[in-house]
Amino acid sequence: MALRLATQLIVVIAVVQSTVAERKILLNEEFDSMERWEHVVTSYRMGENQFQYYTRRPENSFIRDGKLFIKPTLTTDRFGEKFLHNGKFNLKRDGCNLAMGGGCVLKADHDIANPIQSAALVTKAKFTFTYGTLEVRAKMPRGDWLWPEISLMPAKNVYGDWPLSGYIGLVSVRGNDNFTCQGQSMGNDVMESTLEWGLSDDVNHARSMTWMSKAQGNVSFSSDFRTYRLEWNPNGLRSFVDDQIVGSIQPPEAGFWGLSGFNDTGRNPWANGTIMAPFDQEFFIAINVAVGGDLFQDNCDNYPYPKPWNNSSPITSMSSFWNKKDEWYPTWSQSSADDSALQVDYVRVYAH
Repeated sequence: MALRLATQLIVVIAVVQSTVAERKILLNEEFDSMERWEHVVTSYRMGENQFQYYTRRPENSFIRDGKLFIKPTLTTDRFGEKFLHNGKFNLKRDGCNLAMGGGCVLKADHDIANPIQSAALVTKAKFTFTYGTLEVRAKMPRGDWLWPEISLMPAKNVYGDWPLSGYIGLVSVRGNDNFTCQGQSMGNDVMESTLEWGLSDDVNHARSMTWMSKAQGNVSFSSDFRTYRLEWNPNGLRSFVDDQIVGSIQPPEAGFWGLSGFNDTGRNPWANGTIMAPFDQEFFIAINVAVGGDLFQDNCDNYPYPKPWNNSSPITSMSSFWNKKDEWYPTWSQSSADDSALQVDYVRVYAH
């Protein structure tokens, strides 16, 4: 009996080893350098009226002990308090590469200048892929109004500008300890994984159909490193955290057009693609930490201090946020100076 069990165990181990060996690795990023990554440099506030500007400065993105740190800081640390109200800085000096919405100039306008300085890194120029398994081991930041994201974005807008060509969110987590919406926790004990796609950024946006989340109860995703995994193939996608499934999306035979219910809105923009269109093209990896904006809904509760701005008043949202700095800024370093940093241990991509 013992010999039989030992023989069976050897066979099982051999099968597992064979399976692992057959997984061709396309990317193995252990962060001994940043040579695979390009910084996004811009003051553009994206579609969600975010509060940060992105820079390549070393205080916001750096490598330590084989880990990537993306850490938001205060704009006043660099330029001083007066700058927020009447300053102006040409981000072309920092290598601005996203001019949309006046993104190459950091300045006070109707509102104060972007009060937070952060970083966004992408592999667009160095690495893209279609289908495979993306695996990232990371620790999420802790602190009110922080929004880290690890995602896949289209290398070319084959089907048109966002959201026509899609977006794949592997993981995002709000940094707040106690943020609830309609009685449900939406803070750092909940991770989200989502596909964004649609015809336009309004009623014809289909994010809600492909939104997945996983709650950890009283356990925070900011407390330790977790392994986030996306399995992406020509038939669908599955999202995991620490080998626990978050959700699975498999489009019908009519593809995402059939799933969408947009049939009465005109031409199918994905008609020339596969059933996975728009998620059947080359995508690159993006890692960033955003702050504030419409990423945090109104009519939600935050303890002990309420949300200091209102999404319906975007002209004054950043000044409203900044005026309450004494409430939210201490939450960024409750136990460590690196609480507010997104820490990434490795990024791996295996072929489909």
